[in-house]
This record gives sequence, C-alpha cells and structure tokens, in this order.
Amino acid sequence: MASWINRIPLFGRKLGSARWLELLSENATMPIAEQEQSINNLLQQMLEYSDQRDDITIIGLELP
Repeated sequence: MASWINRIPLFGRKLGSARWLELLSENATMPIAEQEQSINNLLQQMLEYSDQRDDITIIGLELP
C-alpha cells in the first residue's frame, strides 16, 4: 500500500489505507478520465492542508 496516503492530512486527518481503498472502490465503475479527476481533486484537497514532501505516483489502467 502506498505510504504517502498516511502522511498527508485530509481535513486535519490522515487519509489512511481504508479511506484510500474506499475511494478506489467508489470510482471503479467510472470511466478512467473521471477516476483521474476524482483522485486529482482529492490530492488537491489534501495539499491545501499540508505541503507535499514526497513524489506521488498513481498508475491507472483501463482494461478492455
């Protein structure tokens, strides 16, 4: 599991693995472009509360 999700606070709390997996599950049926936008929105919200200290890499695959 990505370690960055436990380092950047979201609304004063750390995101955590459970919330990250919940977000991925909620977005699983969306088109890949909407998934990307949803994750980018979350990251922007998180970075409003804390500086980015590490690189963040997320890879999404769209399977036929």
